[in-house]
Amino acid sequence: MESLTDGRKTIVIAHRLSPIERADRIAVLDRCRAVERETLAELLSRDGLHAKLPRIQFATATAVV
Repeated sequence: MESLTDGRKTIVIAHRLSPIERADRIAVLDRCRAVERETLAELLSRDGLHAKLPRIQFATATAVV
């Protein structure tokens, strides 16, 4: 994906966290509204919706295994 987006403005819609790890800015949507718009570091430093996503994903992954 990185080679496709290099030097271009790109919008990525993802349910998983891995595609957005290198994003300059991330908008977190909740019920079709942007509730957070920050860098990844800023989102993870707060206790907002985005900070809870890894816990939700990993809890789901371990529940399936």
